[in-house]
Amino acid sequence: MEILVIQKQSHKTTNWSGGTTTELFIYPKGSDYQKRNFLFRVSTATIEIEESQFTKLADVNREIMILDGEIELIHEGRYSKTLGKFDTDTFSGEWDTRSIGKATDFNLMTKGNVRGHIRHLGLSAESAQTVNFSTKTQKALFYIYSGKLQICDKIVDSGDVLFFDTPSNHENVDIKAVTKADVIVVELTLIN
Repeated sequence: MEILVIQKQSHKTTNWSGGTTTELFIYPKGSDYQKRNFLFRVSTATIEIEESQFTKLADVNREIMILDGEIELIHEGRYSKTLGKFDTDTFSGEWDTRSIGKATDFNLMTKGNVRGHIRHLGLSAESAQTVNFSTKTQKALFYIYSGKLQICDKIVDSGDVLFFDTPSNHENVDIKAVTKADVIVVELTLIN
C-alpha cells in the first residue's frame, strides 16, 4: 500500500460567495475542480453567512460532515436536515440545496462510478487504534482535523492529509495519538 502525505501548507484555499474553501485532495492527479474532470475531491469550507446556496454540480454525489458549528441543510422539494459537529448528509450535487447557519464543513465529492463514505474517528491522547478498511475499499484518505498522530511510520499534524492508494482488507492502519485528535476517514470504491 502506498501512502502519500499532503501537508497543511500545500492546500489551496479560495473564496466563494459565502466564505472560503480549501481543497485537500483531488484525484486523479492533475484534475481541476473548475473543469469538473475529477473522480473524487475532498475539501473543507467555511460558511460565514447566515444563509447560503450550494453550487449545483451535475453528475456529482456529495457527502458533507460538519466540523464546527451547526447548519440546517434544505434540499428543495426533498427534505431538510439539521447537522451538528461530525453529523453527515449525502445528496446529489444536482439538487437545489441551501444552508442556514454558520459552520466549517468537510466535503467529499465523487463522480462517475466512484462511491465514497466519510466517518469521524476520535482518539484520546496516547491512545492507539487500528483502522480496518472495507474489503471493497480501493482508495482511502485521512484528514487530521485536530491533534498530532503517528500513522504507520509518519508523524502528522492538524490539517495534514494521508492518501492510501489501493489499501486491501489484509492491511490495517495503526494509529497512535500523540495528543487528543480527530480524524476524518474517507473510503472510496470503484463500482463496475
